[in-house]
Amino acid sequence: FRIAEHASYTGAETVLVTGQTDEVCNSQIKRVDVQSAEDMYKAVMKEFEKELGFGFLEEGDMILFDAKYLWYADMLGFLLNGQSLTGAPYAVLPHGPQLNNYKELIDLIREADETATEPLSAEEKKIILRVALTFPTKQSVIDAAHREKVWKNKTFGSLIPYSDSANLTEIKV
Repeated sequence: FRIAEHASYTGAETVLVTGQTDEVCNSQIKRVDVQSAEDMYKAVMKEFEKELGFGFLEEGDMILFDAKYLWYADMLGFLLNGQSLTGAPYAVLPHGPQLNNYKELIDLIREADETATEPLSAEEKKIILRVALTFPTKQSVIDAAHREKVWKNKTFGSLIPYSDSANLTEIKV
């Protein structure tokens, strides 16, 4: 089950996938309780590990760079195919774009079973490869994300809509 295949993303809509709260953060978020979301996040991160040759979801890591790779893959997937790879919501936080409620998700993603979700398609793997080739180091993805106007020009704590993917400057289509 993939959120990206079963949710529509138009305008500023995003999906909150935490399973942690019953609160709706604002009118642009649709509540979706899907345990397999963390499985998909982990599957994409594991594919990045294969392409980049370094670890994701390492113990003690707050997944700051991991989430930036995920963000670029989701945004590029939405831009090219009209749907993200994971359906994850992203927020404007001090250290760049980040998974919304990432602190609550870290352990859930680490414990997730990436084999419990549908395998990544060839097209999804191409998107991951493209992001990996564009940002071959942790520092390069962090620096690029911090230069993105779709992050810099938003209010702290606000969500970054997938429709902003058309305004990315650090990855070429």
